Amino acid sequence: MADRIQTGGDDGHALTTPEPRLAPILRRLGPSNPRLIAAVRLLALAVFAASAVSTITGPRPDLLRPTTLGSDTWNYGAAAERLVSDHPLYRLAPGDRPVPQDNPPAWRAPILSPPTVAVPWLPFLVLPEGFRQLAWWALHLAVVVGIVVFLLISAPALGALAAIPVLLVAGSETWTGNVNGFLLGAAILLWWAHSTSTRVSARRRAVAAAALGLGIAVKLTPASLLGFLLRERAWRSLLIVGVSGLLVVGLSVLLAGRHAFVAYLGIAATTAATPTSLTALAEALAIPPAAARLVPYLVFVIGTGIAAVAPSRRASFAIAWATVVVCTPVLRLSNLSLLVGCLAPWVSDAPRLAWRARVSAAGAGAVTAVALVASVATGALATSSLEIANESQAEVIVRMPALGQFASFGVRVPAGTTGVVWHDLATRVEEPLFVFDRRCAPLGTATLPLSGGSLVIAG
Repeated sequence: MADRIQTGGDDGHALTTPEPRLAPILRRLGPSNPRLIAAVRLLALAVFAASAVSTITGPRPDLLRPTTLGSDTWNYGAAAERLVSDHPLYRLAPGDRPVPQDNPPAWRAPILSPPTVAVPWLPFLVLPEGFRQLAWWALHLAVVVGIVVFLLISAPALGALAAIPVLLVAGSETWTGNVNGFLLGAAILLWWAHSTSTRVSARRRAVAAAALGLGIAVKLTPASLLGFLLRERAWRSLLIVGVSGLLVVGLSVLLAGRHAFVAYLGIAATTAATPTSLTALAEALAIPPAAARLVPYLVFVIGTGIAAVAPSRRASFAIAWATVVVCTPVLRLSNLSLLVGCLAPWVSDAPRLAWRARVSAAGAGAVTAVALVASVATGALATSSLEIANESQAEVIVRMPALGQFASFGVRVPAGTTGVVWHDLATRVEEPLFVFDRRCAPLGTATLPLSGGSLVIAG
């Protein structure tokens, strides 16, 4: 028999009307059903794990080896070494660590980030060679895995379900060692510090603000989170953000010089936007290229402004973080996985948060330990290599598809130079090579066999 609901009749007596037959089923399937919540959370975790594992066993096995030439970890470390050696940041000098500094016409510099990106890497330089890359990479992996697991096991069912599409592309972002993972950590720390006014000490808020200041100095786009702080009227935190950011910039100017920042502006203006960036989307909509390059900045201003006046604290943080993620000119599909950080405002209501945090930390530690063992164990695998001998009278650029044809890098070879060696741990097929002159005009092609080889460029 269907359940009955009592309602008031016109004569003042209670009337009994049958409850819809589907109501009990809908209640069982509702977002407050514990079994449904657990199932959705487990599904989201499974998608995240599958994406991470399939990435390093499929197209990007190189990401398991942070000492690979051309990896983000390798490039950050090389930039830090040039910084302390008083060498130019945006071109290589004799004795510098080799990096893929040319990928014409997309970019022609050894690193595309501001000079400040090398500052967080400076403490790692005290470690022995090889260990420094592993330490940065392992810390990044632990931060990303710990945060994502914590968010997924604490989020409401609808939040975990909404995160699944971006988790499908989370594999590369998990392993890459890119500074984006640390920015995600700084954002979550900021929300935690400002989600309550009674349980978080002023010292913890200061730490969160200092971390955001470092992130803004390194990447610029996290400045959108200032809109969230403005909405909270967190004036002390805003002051600390400014001070910490200026300290990082000042140290960069002291070590690299003002000319490095001028050089970076030129690189930023000439680096091609990625196909998934807002700039590329604007160009696809027939917006002139000059105007399309301004679209990320326009979205940044709008998103930050909306975050500053949003009606709720949760909406303000989510809008600000989404703006941080999408407004970079070099936006890749994997970067969209960082949008999982928008779940943070909706996990603070979950019970036993301290227990969930401990579980996430333990899981991240276990994953990182296994990954370190796998990285060291596979580090001695055979690689393909290329020795380039430029016997011509002019400088050339050799460009090659790399990382299992998932990306493309290049090296600049001055006239009369020999012994430039390329290592590609993910090469599984014969790779085509493309040779350009210094103005990026094509000169010819060659083939690098699976076993590696040499290339002689005659005059």
